Amino acid sequence: MNESDIFARPEWYLFAMNNFIVISLPLHAVAFYCVLFKTPSHAKKYSKKLLYFMIWAFITEIYLTKLMTPVILVPISACTSYGILRSFNFPMSEVAFTAAMLMVMTVNSIVLVFYYRFIVMLPKRNWIKV
Repeated sequence: MNESDIFARPEWYLFAMNNFIVISLPLHAVAFYCVLFKTPSHAKKYSKKLLYFMIWAFITEIYLTKLMTPVILVPISACTSYGILRSFNFPMSEVAFTAAMLMVMTVNSIVLVFYYRFIVMLPKRNWIKV
């Protein structure tokens, strides 16, 4: 790599990814508290789905910011990892597969939340509500 260029190593990107948790962790804690303890009784069924989404989003965020820290290499279509898992010599294929599965589960939980809200908005007698 060309070390004279400031963009040769993604130092600012890595700094931002490693320190993003300082902002997001308190926000996740407040969101968990609100969903667990401040949800009205008539919305308890929805809060379970929302909690499912929040758990997967939190795990995915921790994995992508601290454990994996993916870096895309632009001139070639490649990706590498600069996170904690690289220090422990985990194979990149397993790290990428785990990241992909976490993202799939997060998208799955988002679809579940939107689907449940759609079902709640439908009238009582609808052919979709079985």
